[in-house]
Amino acid sequence: MLARLGHGAVLISTIVTEDRLHLILTTPDTQVARQSPIGQAELNRLIVAFRQALTNRHADLETDLLPLAQQLHGVLVAPIAADLAQARAGTLMWSLDAGLRYVPLAALHDGARWLIEQHPLALYTLAARENLREDLDGAWRVAGLGVSRAHPGFSALDAVPAELDGIIIRAPGDPNGVIEGELHLDDDFDEPRLKAMLRAGYPVLHIASHFKLNPGDNSASFLLLGDGSRLALADFEAKTAYRLDHIDQLTLSACDTAMGNPERSGSGAEVESFGALAQKRGAKGVLATLWPVADASTGVLMQTLYRARGADPTLTKADALRQAQLSLLQGTGAADGAAAATAAGGCASARRPLDVADGDPAAADARATGPAAPGDTACGWGHPYHWAPFVLMGNWL
Repeated sequence: MLARLGHGAVLISTIVTEDRLHLILTTPDTQVARQSPIGQAELNRLIVAFRQALTNRHADLETDLLPLAQQLHGVLVAPIAADLAQARAGTLMWSLDAGLRYVPLAALHDGARWLIEQHPLALYTLAARENLREDLDGAWRVAGLGVSRAHPGFSALDAVPAELDGIIIRAPGDPNGVIEGELHLDDDFDEPRLKAMLRAGYPVLHIASHFKLNPGDNSASFLLLGDGSRLALADFEAKTAYRLDHIDQLTLSACDTAMGNPERSGSGAEVESFGALAQKRGAKGVLATLWPVADASTGVLMQTLYRARGADPTLTKADALRQAQLSLLQGTGAADGAAAATAAGGCASARRPLDVADGDPAAADARATGPAAPGDTACGWGHPYHWAPFVLMGNWL
């Protein structure tokens, strides 16, 4: 499979045990096993500290974040670094175990560069095994669905209209979008509309909304629709109307679909739950987030991703995401049209609320409305808080 995929693809499998971390690197030609002398308890503590530093924009990058990023690089990448170089590895496919599913791999640091500066990244799940065998049509059209208004228990997502408007070309001559499609917001985004968009056969389904995750309970986990109704995960899993066989990429730009805490649950299974389910329903690739993300920078990242893919349909999804992440990291990301006005608000725009089952809504609201961090200026999105949480699961071609 790796030989057929090309793009220098390799698979890195991780196995966490009580006293050490095992790393298995598979290339088209060989397979090697390495180890890191770190046990599960110590690894989980390091992951929690890393995530806390990443999501606290008031933390100092040099003293609070980089040492943790380098420690995790030391246990996850350094043991196989020479093997990766020898294999001339390109795209890194990761099969992550336990609490490692909470790690934003893009933000690992070797002392000189972030990992995303060196490789495109993708998460490999069992659901992706068959999806990766499929050759897909490179041309993209997108159905965009979003929620901007507040609903009981959920705050407004003010930047969503500009995010979608900056992505979708709705008519000839539309000056704002970068890829053809259609857009439906708020009351126009209900369950019949979602089903209609699936029947329309768009290769890309982009949903900007809240997702409430109750790990282990698909009946109580749901996607908030624009009219305020809720699509339970159990219904999504069971109804034939929600088959996603034609979906090349399902993008969940505002959904906390991969939230969790390794100290609380340990397994990290909820990170892959919705993405893996979407793949089982037929979606080839799923783009989700590891923590509540910032409105303005997310809009620019998404616009950059779709612009890159629209300009070059042969570009892999993993490469397009990497280009978009680097555009924020390197300060080259810029928005067009309505998204530009939102982007001009800088990095202090509201975060997405934390919608996991045992989240604290009051604390989430406080974070969303809190003062800007030092250095949070317009388009100052070099901190990995803005670009690291995006993860691509499944087919990355």
